Amino acid sequence: MDLSIYDVNALNPSAFTAIFANIYEATPALAGAAYYTRPFADRASLVDAFFAAVDALDHDGLLNVLRRYPELGTAAPMTGDSESEQRRAGLTDADAATCARIGSANAAYLQHFGFPFIIAIRGLGVADIEAALCERLEHTADDERSNALTQMKRIAELRITALVRT
Repeated sequence: MDLSIYDVNALNPSAFTAIFANIYEATPALAGAAYYTRPFADRASLVDAFFAAVDALDHDGLLNVLRRYPELGTAAPMTGDSESEQRRAGLTDADAATCARIGSANAAYLQHFGFPFIIAIRGLGVADIEAALCERLEHTADDERSNALTQMKRIAELRITALVRT
């Protein structure tokens, strides 16, 4: 999509939500929260509105959003954005041994932290993703929740950048 900030500001609530519902994986309520901070001066202020929407969540709300993200390298249902991002990173073409290692690490991560491993994979290869997953398994729960939020915001910024031109 190639929207200007003027196009974004002119959208009605349902159109805005339809376009931006997957900025944070399948979360139309967060898109709705961002909508009501209009008008946006520029793309950066739109990104900031989405950051503020997720920052306003309480602990349980944040966990619910984190849990919407798919496990990397699986065939589980996911948004088209996640599917495309994983394909571009090479996760769908990884060899069986790599898939097994990532799957095992994903399961351990989910069990340990209570939400799937989240990383902005644009520009990363399979080896980079696997290394980050293994390294982050060693983090504390608080540190990893913070890391996941940072990565989730990076994904949101990349997705908004793909939709809205400067």
